Amino acid sequence: MLPRTVLLLGIALLAGSAVAADASQLLTVRAVVMGRTTVQVHDAPARLEVTARDVERGYVDARQPVTVAVHSNVPSGVMLQFLCAGEVAVQAMVDGARAGAPMVLAWQRQPRQLVMHVRFVLAPGAQPGSYPWPLRVSAAA
Repeated sequence: MLPRTVLLLGIALLAGSAVAADASQLLTVRAVVMGRTTVQVHDAPARLEVTARDVERGYVDARQPVTVAVHSNVPSGVMLQFLCAGEVAVQAMVDGARAGAPMVLAWQRQPRQLVMHVRFVLAPGAQPGSYPWPLRVSAAA
């Protein structure tokens, strides 16, 4: 019984492949990959310390650099924007970007780590003290 079943199955497969060889179809597949950009601050101080000397100058340099991880699958690149939150600073200047201007990064296949030094322009009437870290980083592709 088993050899006969195998024989019938073999004949059915051969007949099916003969029919399949006569009929063909062209199948086109198109995939759209949605653009995705992420930015994560990995290392930043919890607080910004402002001294009387900083207030006199009108700015304060962050005492440690900020590390940001950027990953994007968008070939046109990424634009990073640096904003200030809170009342102590009105502008953040990051090395590699003009004052108040976004930083434009060319596309790169691998995620990248940026280590940046930040200068905060103090708000009028800023006082010496310890403030919550004011820098906010956003990304757009």
